[in-house]
Amino acid sequence: MKRAFPGAEIKAPKDRDYDYGLNDPDDGHVAHAALLGKADAIVTDDTRAGFKTSTILTDAGIEIVCPHEFAANSVAAHPQAGVRALRAMSQRMTTPTRSPQELLAELRDRYGMDEVAAILVPELSRLSQ
Repeated sequence: MKRAFPGAEIKAPKDRDYDYGLNDPDDGHVAHAALLGKADAIVTDDTRAGFKTSTILTDAGIEIVCPHEFAANSVAAHPQAGVRALRAMSQRMTTPTRSPQELLAELRDRYGMDEVAAILVPELSRLSQ
């Protein structure tokens, strides 16, 4: 990650106390990094942390997005990149091997990424012809 995005690392130590109005103070480092990095969103499925109810994050314009929503938005904007990612993951999987279609089915069934599947299934079919 550091090679792909040099200079993008944010220091937000976990052992520090942060006061961002979260329900779970152990997640303060996440809010701190998002604020320092001027993030548009925090991608998480942690509903207990209180990111959505933090007025500091809301005032900073930081959206809290579930992983399946983030993936759907990303794939909708760049479906060909989604197909490339599935193919790259498929090539890395050796035990057991999985096709891009199998990986996509797992994302849908295991992680609720129905929207991602709805976008990429036709794209995979079109490109496989």
